[in-house]
Amino acid sequence: MVISLEVLELAAVATKPIQLPNLAEPSAIREERRETDLEVERIITKRRYVPGDNARFIHFRTLRRNQINFTQREDIVIDSYAKLACRRFCHQVYTSLPREVRDMVYEHLVTPNTVIEMYDSDHCYSRMCKGRDLFTLPIFSCGLTSRYNSEGSQHATLFTFTGMEVAQELAEFYYQSLILKVPSGHKITDLALMPEMWRVGLKPQDLINNFSFKIHKGDLVYTEWNNKSRIHRQHTDWTEVLQVEKLFQLKSGANILMTLRSDLVVKYHPWSKDGISTYWDGGKTVVACLAVMFPVLCRLIEAGYRIKVAIVNRGPEARIGPSPCSATSIAMQIFQANPGLYPESELERMSNTVQILSTNYAYELSEN
Repeated sequence: MVISLEVLELAAVATKPIQLPNLAEPSAIREERRETDLEVERIITKRRYVPGDNARFIHFRTLRRNQINFTQREDIVIDSYAKLACRRFCHQVYTSLPREVRDMVYEHLVTPNTVIEMYDSDHCYSRMCKGRDLFTLPIFSCGLTSRYNSEGSQHATLFTFTGMEVAQELAEFYYQSLILKVPSGHKITDLALMPEMWRVGLKPQDLINNFSFKIHKGDLVYTEWNNKSRIHRQHTDWTEVLQVEKLFQLKSGANILMTLRSDLVVKYHPWSKDGISTYWDGGKTVVACLAVMFPVLCRLIEAGYRIKVAIVNRGPEARIGPSPCSATSIAMQIFQANPGLYPESELERMSNTVQILSTNYAYELSEN
């Protein structure tokens, strides 16, 4: 990005020294506190405090209370300086610099591409509610809000330092660069119930650009053996399909990655070099899963969402390579397996709109 001379001049105006009001100097409080600390240390080291001496006990207790009072007074003064200086500086930046340059500043305060795992209702968004990921951002390591240690209070007081306008832009930048991920074994819950960690009146589902979730083929389509008829019957768990419908709560244009985890079938051949031969089992089962999910994926694409489907193989050895599949071949298999479900005219759209990514099982292991 090229920054013009005019933008640099605006930045120079926004970073002029700020005249703070005449407040009590923190250094004077520190000096008074230091003298009290030395007196307490002398009492302890020289053993001037005798447990049976009430006068010395009262004097010692008074000094310790003074230590606490000095700490509170010092925190109040430092917070006053920080709030006034930071808020006036943020106001100058907000009114003087364009949004593009402000986003460059926010990038240093809010870590881009932060990954947050979103759990199902059993976990009740535990990590997001407590905001542990939020507290690790660089903006909270600057010391301005380090004294607000109780969970749920740091982000609630951020706008008192930056102002509501800058706090909202920081929150927008954070949510737009956020990668929201549903771990394996968890369902996609109602995105409208997602907590707003910054407490600035925004709706996260209207800002999040990147969403990722995983589905195991055995959870979506499974085969049941009937002992009487001696045939295999294939069943579909439609609850897995219905949970994908909740992705329509995200804003249009969001990037959605669906990871379909398959398996590699392993056979042992004593005449081969290493005794192991593998092949991808994605033929019927994976195609059946994609055939079930394809209608809702197409509706997401028509609504403006960018969809990617990743087929992840799992095997016993890391040397197992990626599965030989492509968007066209998968689309053709879906059409051939379900000739009455999709018209032939949609075959090209099936291969163009849904991008099938192939990778080996090591990627899946690194994600867990």
